[in-house]
This record gives sequence, structure tokens and C-alpha cells, in this order.
Amino acid sequence: VQDDSSTAVPPPLDGSDTGAWANAPFVPMPHYFQGTTPDTAAYKTLWDSNYLYVLVSVQDSTLVAPTSGNIWTGDTVELYFSGTDSKSTTYGPTDFQYAFPYGFPGGGAVVTEADHSPSSLTGVLFGQQNITGGYQMAMALPWTTLGTVPVLNQQYGFDVMIDDANVQGTRLGKL
Repeated sequence: VQDDSSTAVPPPLDGSDTGAWANAPFVPMPHYFQGTTPDTAAYKTLWDSNYLYVLVSVQDSTLVAPTSGNIWTGDTVELYFSGTDSKSTTYGPTDFQYAFPYGFPGGGAVVTEADHSPSSLTGVLFGQQNITGGYQMAMALPWTTLGTVPVLNQQYGFDVMIDDANVQGTRLGKL
């Protein structure tokens, strides 16, 4: 974590790019991980002694809430975090894969974490809103849940991915 991304005031978690978010720069997401998608996306991060905060902005002309049966085949934001940045091929106690479905609450899918659930969902905060041409999501992941104490200039593993679908149940691609 870097000093320029620390915040003394928690940012709003309603999906708006306001408050503490306003001065944090967006990081574009130009790389296709799987398939292709016409979507574009960017994210920004902040942190304090309690949370890692992430705001993701997605330009997507066809918004599809995923089903509970397969969260990855709708519009979903995935966050990966490694407290050790070990780049291991298996998940350890401080490695997490979160999935935040578009349309939650109210859609068919719920926020999930692939390896340590349900304890990995303890204290996780989330909000979203539609914006012109897409949506934005804000998340707060508690350092206590991540099993990590943030240390200035410490390197952690972190990744953001966007799953895109134009029809429920069929993923076009992943940024």
C-alpha cells in the first residue's frame, strides 16, 4: 500500500465517485483475460487502518444480473487479494477471490468469496449505482477479514476483473 492512496476519511460506498474517491486516480483495465467484450472499465483504490477500499467503474451498454447458479456468467466484478503476494498456484490463508454481482441486492446472485466463505464475507461492505452507460461498484474489505495488517510500502497481490455478459448465463469475456 502507498501513502498517496491512504485516506483519513472513509470514502462513500454507494458506487459514487465522490468524497475521498474524487482525488484518487482511475487505473484503466485494457487487458482481455478471456474472450472479448466491448466493455471498458477502470478502478481506484484507497486504504486506511480498517479497510481496503475499491471503486470500479464499468461502461457496459447491456447490464445483466447474474443468477445464483453461476455468478461469473453475468456482469460481475471480481477482486483478488493476496496478503503475501506469493503468486502461489493454490490459495493460502490470506488469498481471496471475491465476486460482486451486478444487481445485488435484488438480483439472483449474492456477493461470494471462493475459498474462505462464509468467514471471508465478515464485515465486507458493498454498494453500487447505475451511471450513464454502465455502473459503478464500491467495496470495502476489512483488513481483519483479509488476515493482513496494512503496512506502508508493503507489496500485496491485487487484481480486478470484470465479467461481461449480454445474455444471462453466457459470459462474453473478462477484462
